[in-house]
Amino acid sequence: MTINRTFYDFDDTLTVLQLADIVGGTIVPSNGANPSNLIKDIAPFHSAAVGALSYVSNDTHLTSHNIPDNAILLAPESCRELLPDTVNLIIVENPRLAFASAARHLVKQRTIPENHLTASAIASTARIDPTAKISPRATIMDNVVIGANTTIEAGAVIYPHVSIGANCRILANSSIAFAEIGDNVVIRNGVVIGSAGFGFEPGSDGIAKVPQLGITQIGDGCDIGSNSTVDRGSLNDTVLGKMVMIDNLCHIAHNCSIGDNCMIAAQVGMAGSVTLGKKVIIGGQAGISGHLTIGDEAIIMGHSGVTKNVDAKTTVVGFPAEASGDYWRKLAGLRRLLKQSDNKK
Repeated sequence: MTINRTFYDFDDTLTVLQLADIVGGTIVPSNGANPSNLIKDIAPFHSAAVGALSYVSNDTHLTSHNIPDNAILLAPESCRELLPDTVNLIIVENPRLAFASAARHLVKQRTIPENHLTASAIASTARIDPTAKISPRATIMDNVVIGANTTIEAGAVIYPHVSIGANCRILANSSIAFAEIGDNVVIRNGVVIGSAGFGFEPGSDGIAKVPQLGITQIGDGCDIGSNSTVDRGSLNDTVLGKMVMIDNLCHIAHNCSIGDNCMIAAQVGMAGSVTLGKKVIIGGQAGISGHLTIGDEAIIMGHSGVTKNVDAKTTVVGFPAEASGDYWRKLAGLRRLLKQSDNKK
């Protein structure tokens, strides 16, 4: 991933040496890296790139990744001897906290014009297809793109640089920011797309906000139910594939990736960086822990709490969720034991 310059401004004048001073880090001398190099981008560690700033929290993450020459890495002391000398290595006590500080210096959200904060308006720089229907009580900010035959209802707020495809319906009182939306998408009442994800890091001075620097991508034909939220990514983008159906009151956290043709029932909560394959079905009020992968055509039954990866075409139930056959056998066995115990009384 690279920072999306449509939505964010990036200061590419800072050197590695200057950044080390900002975050209170120590540059590790090397033969192959140059601390006078400029920082050109920000990327997650698994996508580390030449001239891009990344961070790694501990040495267990180093074994499966090749780090390119002249990447810039914030890392703890335990990583000092494990990285090649072609990497610009900055040793810090808390890499994630240091990364948050660095990101605040390097990346800025584009400001919203003052007139859009005080009254409903359609910006003169917005590019709206003549066949689109926009309520006079909607707010369309600078450089928004709206496709043919799309409807935007009253009270909807479309933030700068958002793009919305053709034949979409954006219903009343919804909010869309930092997003690219395909064709034939329905965003129902009260939906919030592209809000900042829940990214925080405890430090000696309290809890620091980790900047959320990705966007939200929504594929063709998606339908997002009332009062649901889809947060933008932190470094990676949050991605919904084609024909994803989301019921009311659902929460999709930052960096989630949802495959085509998934169905998610009401009040489901997905923590950050969850990956769903294609045609996954999730029952109401299920919860999924962060950084898990759910395989194609898996089924998560209602009220389940998923704490580990789920294989393709597997049905899971319960908390912690397990294969449905195992769960029901255990439950039946427990009932038999309880019945036997009652008979002995």
